[in-house]
Formats: sequence, C-alpha cells, structure tokens
Amino acid sequence: MTHPDAWVQMPQTDAGPMDRLISTHDRIGTALKALIREVMYESEYLSRRECEMVAAVTAVAQDCHY
Repeated sequence: MTHPDAWVQMPQTDAGPMDRLISTHDRIGTALKALIREVMYESEYLSRRECEMVAAVTAVAQDCHY
C-alpha cells in the first residue's frame, strides 16, 4: 500500500522494499544498482567486513531491520 503523500507509486510485488524502490525508476534504479554492485561487491578498496559495516550503518540510519 502506498502512502497518499508518497512521491512515487511503489510496485506491488513480493520483492523487498529496496528492490521495489529501485524498480520504481528504471533509469535511476539501473544506475543505483550498478553503483551498489561496484562499491559493495566489486570494490578493491573495501573488505567484506567493511561492506557489511556500510550495510549495517545504512540500515540503522534508515531505521531498517538489517
């Protein structure tokens, strides 16, 4: 269900909230997915532990249960 004051219409799907948000805007979603993949999974600069810390801190900042 979309809040009446929402800026976007969230697709109704079984995907998680982040996947639904990314799929809302094709152009932005594609770029965001590429950025996440590059930083979190293909980066030579961040260790797996550092990637998990980024994910955990981001989830907490968004009041998300990670």
